[in-house]
Amino acid sequence: MTPRQLSTASTLLLSLLLAFLRIAGATPATARPPHSPPGGASDLNSGITYQGYLQENAIPVEGSCDLTFALYDAESNANRLGATEIEADVMVSQGRFTVQLNEAAQFGETAFDGAARWLEIAVRCPAAQGEFTTLTPRQPLTASPHALSLRPGATISGTASAGILNLANNGGDGLVVDLVSGNGLRVGSAGTSGVLVSDAAGAGFGVVSAGQHGVYVYQAGSPSSSNHTGLNTGFQVAGSEGYGLFVGRSDWHGVYIGSSGADGLLVAAAEYDGMRVVRAGNPTTTIFSGAAIRSGFEVEGAEGNGLFVGRADMDGISVVSAGDDGLEVNQATDLAAYFNGNVQITGSCSGCTLTTFGVNTSQKPLAPATIVSLRAAVAPSLELTGVPVLMEVGPASMGESLIGVVAGRAELENEDGEQVRLLPREGPAAPGDYVTIIIYGLAQVWASTAETPIMAGERLAVTGEGIARRLQTIEIEGVRLAEDSPGIGIALQDLNVSEEGLIWVLVNPH
Repeated sequence: MTPRQLSTASTLLLSLLLAFLRIAGATPATARPPHSPPGGASDLNSGITYQGYLQENAIPVEGSCDLTFALYDAESNANRLGATEIEADVMVSQGRFTVQLNEAAQFGETAFDGAARWLEIAVRCPAAQGEFTTLTPRQPLTASPHALSLRPGATISGTASAGILNLANNGGDGLVVDLVSGNGLRVGSAGTSGVLVSDAAGAGFGVVSAGQHGVYVYQAGSPSSSNHTGLNTGFQVAGSEGYGLFVGRSDWHGVYIGSSGADGLLVAAAEYDGMRVVRAGNPTTTIFSGAAIRSGFEVEGAEGNGLFVGRADMDGISVVSAGDDGLEVNQATDLAAYFNGNVQITGSCSGCTLTTFGVNTSQKPLAPATIVSLRAAVAPSLELTGVPVLMEVGPASMGESLIGVVAGRAELENEDGEQVRLLPREGPAAPGDYVTIIIYGLAQVWASTAETPIMAGERLAVTGEGIARRLQTIEIEGVRLAEDSPGIGIALQDLNVSEEGLIWVLVNPH
């Protein structure tokens, strides 16, 4: 077939929604009102409608023709995108024809990404006869006017209350940023939420890779100031009038850090608490220190441990300097502090008493402030943490070896189903109960006087039934001698003649 002079005039009919979705690299979806359920709506395919006009020697073509279409990224010296699509036996009436192109994504999944594109068309008329004639020049693909607002670098503005752009996709991610050299997502200013995802079947917001910040919020609301870091961050908020990051509800971790080369969480400066936990689990109560006390880390209530360190290769807790208490525990049901190992204190230990545990082997309850004596020392029937030897004790009588003063009873605690330990408790120790014994330090002791009072500074012995008395002394030829009897310590208070009661004693059995 002899080549004929053909020409074409073409217009690309590409809808606003389809143009945007192909630029985003997502499967086109049917447009619907914001936040409406998808119902029975089905996704659009990737096809586009192309209409052309053919003339031969200035006369409109009539009949059937074969056409080929190839997509390029420039008018000349260009790269072809995808495959060449062949449309056979196309009906041409009065020079006009219509074809559906790219229905199976022949031009490639990412052919339409907002960059300029040209179609190269070749024609063979009649169909199946002769050679194809390539039409020149290549035809530029132009978008409808509204679609121009969705090209790269364009700005979309409006006053829609339901959102200027709404996406719904039940098949996967809502919005994906695969690769950017700048900010993955940048919110310059937001009256309320900088980014809000109401619901997402997959990732509510995913950034696969970003050359700088994965998510960058320069300003949310009207913050008092903004502070930007030059480091490439996964998530950065330069300034926020409200919360920098807010998690309303999380069935698992509210914030999770899998691995960090430096600090897992760093608070450079905070007007109030550096980190504050109102509730962890279901604590029996919560206590807030108050806005005036600006804590680095505050836990108002925790069902379990307020602070738990499973393993630290150096210090579990390190306080380099403290203007007041380095560590303060106002109240504890069990122990204010528990150390399963050696303890070293450089400095004084104010108000400290040394205690140990025993078992009441007498037939009477041992009330607090009662002096006890040693009956025997045995290995515990259970493997008790920190108690290699358990002392059997009872109310002290004259001449017996004094051990100390009863602080209260003690009870067993099974910790984590493995360790068993004894914990001090208030109240008397019944026969057979464990008992907490003060062996050194300040304690109140039951004391009694007969003919002579007890004066502060005097040494004390025991009368019987665990009650303290003054250590008797006699003077021989000007030398004052004390009786040879075990002592419990030194009285710190006076007790008048014929009185019985509690006095403070520096317990130091000898």
